[in-house]
Amino acid sequence: MPDVDDDSAWQKLAEEHYGFCEWVLTRAHRLPLTDGFARWFGYDSWDALLAASDPIVRYVDIDWYVTALPDGRWVAWDDSELSIDRVRYFSTREAAVQYHLDAARSAGIVEE
Repeated sequence: MPDVDDDSAWQKLAEEHYGFCEWVLTRAHRLPLTDGFARWFGYDSWDALLAASDPIVRYVDIDWYVTALPDGRWVAWDDSELSIDRVRYFSTREAAVQYHLDAARSAGIVEE
C-alpha cells in the first residue's frame, strides 16, 4: 500500500487496476459509467459523488471539482472525460483546489 502522500505511487496503482475495475463496475454489473466512476472513489452513485464534491472552476460546460475520499485524501477531477487517469490525488483540499486554479490560470480561464 503506497504512502498517503505518494501521489505517483497511487496514480500507478490506480492505472494498473482501473481497467479491470472499470470493466467489473460498468460492464459486469451493468452500471452507468458515471456510477462506476463514483464507486471507484468510494461513493454509491454519481449523485452521491457530486453531492460530496465542490465545484472550483466552470469552463463552458465542464466543471472542475475537488472531492474528499473516504481515506482522507482529496482528488481533483473534471467531468469532461470520466477517466481515472485524469484524476490527481492530494493530501489536502487546499492543494487540490490550487491544482485546478493553477491549471485554469495557465489556460487563461481564470485571471487574478
